[in-house]
This record gives sequence, structure tokens and C-alpha cells, in this order.
Amino acid sequence: MPTSVEICLCSRDGRFDRDVMVAAEAACVCAANHGIGCELAVAVDQYGVAPVRNRGTAAFLSRDHGYLLFVDDDVILPEAAVALLSQAATRHPGDLIGGCVPSLLDGCRPYVQVAPVGGMGWLHEWPESDVEAERIGGGCMLIPRGLFSLVGCPWFRWLERYVEGKGLRALSEDADFCNRVREGGRRVWATGAVRCGHKKQIDVATLIGGEM
Repeated sequence: MPTSVEICLCSRDGRFDRDVMVAAEAACVCAANHGIGCELAVAVDQYGVAPVRNRGTAAFLSRDHGYLLFVDDDVILPEAAVALLSQAATRHPGDLIGGCVPSLLDGCRPYVQVAPVGGMGWLHEWPESDVEAERIGGGCMLIPRGLFSLVGCPWFRWLERYVEGKGLRALSEDADFCNRVREGGRRVWATGAVRCGHKKQIDVATLIGGEM
């Protein structure tokens, strides 16, 4: 099991909801109770989410923790999140591990930011166990230190391309990171044991159903 985890809270404006901070602090305490060293850090960059994650990664690599857990400034961790993610990391050593973050399609249709291997698209229900994924959301993403060497700097990129007749298309920084992890021979997993809250206009978790 991982022995040390740094939780990096990511923000573009430096403002963190109190619920997010309290949940992250509680997850740190719970991790310590499970024998996992845990420390909170903050990364801020006004220019976008990819620069925020790169700042957080650079700071993490200057310290000695074995794993970096990105948590977005609107994502609420369950208290046992770090401990449960660490257990998943033990089951899948060296791989990328995500918790399940709910979100909305077209502003109204709930889904879970986990796209299983096989081209099924996003999940629309909480998974019950570990799911191998093509991509996961970056809002709750546990990354072993070695993966940063695998993908190389810049670790996170927001890629855009123009498609004739269709306009601009973008590949988000978390999807690109997952792609490069898989291209490098590692796998991507989401654990159904970690069900996060996600504060949009409401907590989207309430639309998926069941307890966090």
C-alpha cells in the first residue's frame, strides 16, 4: 500500500469552497489512521487547468511523497478516499487510479467521469468495483510518481485542433494524460469504492443515486 500521498487542491482563482477543504482535511486524517502519510498542497494558475496541474506536479516532484492525488476545487472527497484509493493502487501497482466523480452532460444529464475500456462511453451509474478505463476525470486522480517520468513534461496538455466544417475540437488535459499513460504501457483504473461529490449548481452526486 502507498505509504505517502500528497493531496493537491487545484484552482484557477485560488478560492476553495469550505466543504471541499474540510473533506480533504478529513481524508488526510483518515489516511493517517490507516498508516498513510498525507499532506495537503494547493496549486493555482489563472490560465487554465493544465497549467494548474503542471504547477502542482512540479511542486510534488520537489518533495518526497510517492503518490500525488489531484482534487479539483469543486470536488468533495469521501473521508476514506485516500485509504480506499491506496488500496486500489496496491491492487494495480504502477497504474493510474481514479475515484468516481459525477458530472453533467449538456447541463442536465448526470454521468460518472469514467469511460471503460471498450468504447462504451461514460458510465451513467456508479461502478460497483474497479473498472479499467480508457479515461477518467482529473478531479480525483491518484498518480504514482513514476508515471510523470513515463509521460514526460509538459505532463498535462490541453490539445486543440481544427476540423474542417466542424470547427475547433479539444482534448482535455485529463484525457490526454490517460492516453499517454496507456500508450506508455500502464493501465488506468477507477475504483467504485470512492464516490466523490461534485459541486456545480447542485451536488451532482445526488442525481446518480445511492450514498457516497
